[in-house]
Amino acid sequence: MQQSLFVNEDPNHTKSKPAADARISHATRFAIACVVLGFSYLSIRSSLSISNFERIFEDMLGRNERLPWLTLFVLRARPAFIVLSCCIPIACIALLFARDIARSIYGLGILILVAMAEGLVLFHALFSPLVEIINRMSSSGPP
Repeated sequence: MQQSLFVNEDPNHTKSKPAADARISHATRFAIACVVLGFSYLSIRSSLSISNFERIFEDMLGRNERLPWLTLFVLRARPAFIVLSCCIPIACIALLFARDIARSIYGLGILILVAMAEGLVLFHALFSPLVEIINRMSSSGPP
């Protein structure tokens, strides 16, 4: 009998392939969950700092200064952003314990999209007034 160089070519070695596939599936799900948790960390930090940015805007622009509509929306919906950003890692951890690996990977993919969208909205809403402040300061010139 000729000896094979590859382990999976052995006809008596049928049990290792499904076990290897299951390990790869679990490892993939865990890696995707780590990505979700990384993006959700950024969203949590951004949503918890909304009130700090609001104070910066009041100090630098004044209370009566008009802010962009997205910034006003984020400032008014602060509790909703905090709740959403905290629910994402909870759902991620729950999906790690789901039995159906394929569905949990799809769910984790959706959570990545939600966390990325929330992070982009918060980034744009909180930093666009800061860019405006910097532009005003640089255009006024030295006294």
